[in-house]
Amino acid sequence: MVAELANFARAEGGYRSLYLHTYAASPGAEALWRSVGKLVLDERTETGGDKETLHFEVPMV
Repeated sequence: MVAELANFARAEGGYRSLYLHTYAASPGAEALWRSVGKLVLDERTETGGDKETLHFEVPMV
């Protein structure tokens, strides 16, 4: 799934990275996205955040 998304973005051109978010409570989601990208914001640690959303960046290599 991630590879297909990256292929689509490459074909469209102009992208340097993929940015996505997921919910920390989704089974397996955090581990999956940590394995392919870099965590850039964990709203569980933010004051006023929704306390569930994790934001990831996947570089376009």
